[in-house]
Amino acid sequence: TSDKENERIVKILSEELRDQFFSAPTQSVEFAFENALSRANIAIKDTLLIKPKNWLNKIHVAVLAGKDQEVHLSSVGMPHAFLVHRDQIMDVLAGEGKNGLNPGQDRFANARTPNPVKLFSNIVSGRLLPNDALVIVNESVLDYLSPERIRKTAQDFTPELAAAKLSELLSAAPANKQFGL
Repeated sequence: TSDKENERIVKILSEELRDQFFSAPTQSVEFAFENALSRANIAIKDTLLIKPKNWLNKIHVAVLAGKDQEVHLSSVGMPHAFLVHRDQIMDVLAGEGKNGLNPGQDRFANARTPNPVKLFSNIVSGRLLPNDALVIVNESVLDYLSPERIRKTAQDFTPELAAAKLSELLSAAPANKQFGL
């Protein structure tokens, strides 16, 4: 079935990323992350090349690597990665097709179909300061939680409790709604 195939793809990606990241011949988190992404692209390309082109438009994945305060993030599709810093929230994955939209404008209208050979090709890097939070969600989460609610929850709770609180808030949504939790 399609769900089993999707699960298989996620498993291939997660295993390849984990194995390559932790076995990289370097102490540099950034280099190890780049290497792991490159190898994951190679490992999954044949599977993706036989998928229908519109299937690739439905992929929304974010991958994160970090050590201490250093973080590196790569994404496919249109996931959101909200950086909560002091009393502000910003989507650090907001790029072409996400910024400057008028209210009601379809933010997916400008999205490009991911290249199956270079699925993960861009990396956002930075440093988290004490009390900063990074909350990664898919688009459907924003149908139920505002960025402001996400910011407030991330600030008011420890990471573990914030994740539990956000999951609790999302549990009120219809059972058929998928959040990728």
